[in-house]
Amino acid sequence: MFEECLDVFTEMLKNEDNLNLKGYIPADGSYIIVKQDGTVKNADINFDKKTKETRSLICTDDTLLSDICFYDYHSKLISMNKPIDSKKVIHSNNYLAFAVKKESIVTGKLTEVIIDNYYDTLKNPLEKKYKKSKSKEASKIYKNFEEDFEKAKANMELLENIVSVGIPKKQAVYFNSISVDSKYSMGQRTYLYVGNKLVHCNDERKFYVGHNKFIETHGKIVVRFNKGEFKKYMAMCEEMYKALAIKANASKYISLVDNIKDFIKPNIDLKNSQFNKSKGIGCVYIERQFV
Repeated sequence: MFEECLDVFTEMLKNEDNLNLKGYIPADGSYIIVKQDGTVKNADINFDKKTKETRSLICTDDTLLSDICFYDYHSKLISMNKPIDSKKVIHSNNYLAFAVKKESIVTGKLTEVIIDNYYDTLKNPLEKKYKKSKSKEASKIYKNFEEDFEKAKANMELLENIVSVGIPKKQAVYFNSISVDSKYSMGQRTYLYVGNKLVHCNDERKFYVGHNKFIETHGKIVVRFNKGEFKKYMAMCEEMYKALAIKANASKYISLVDNIKDFIKPNIDLKNSQFNKSKGIGCVYIERQFV
């Protein structure tokens, strides 16, 4: 049932990017949007929640309503039991938004101390909020989220790099990271260039723990494709993935892996690489990055 629902929503998202915002109604109130260039736009919104129509909308820009819906949806608290501000006066969840009831300003309920604590918490949520939580699980969840977010951020940057050298987005997801053994026991970094553009760095270095008198020796391997060679590499990665998806094509998959490794080897830039000269370059490895 869950997979069927995902299939339905995936199909709907092809025609509607902001499905969650369709029919979204922001809270009544005054909105001020400050752009990066310092320009300010204002809007006063009063919605009829029964008819889902605007009773009154006064704003400086006709397109402002869609922006407000987007910002409000992503900036409001999921629940008043999960606030950033422990006093529950500020109702936003990130440093780019500031939501508060008008009466809190008029009555003086909103203070400078509350504002300072709000931004201090956002600067360091783990220390200021989650470590103080009675539940150790909250701290663990936040740490896991930060790790996942950093991985996702790195993957987005990698996808942008791949697309920037002429690979279509739909094919970029088949990218396989490359690792070449430098024959140094403490590992190496394998750099993938397309021309002079650094597309990816696969860091497999190991380090001694504690106060160790030995200094690690790490390798550096440079793999350099031109644009045509990289397009061929990506086409081979896509073909390999599709062969893996069909169990009957196991032998074809193994053959494709070997072909890709053979394709990489001549493109290792030995002049700009650092490896164990007495042992020479070791094996080539590839690993799926996204799918």
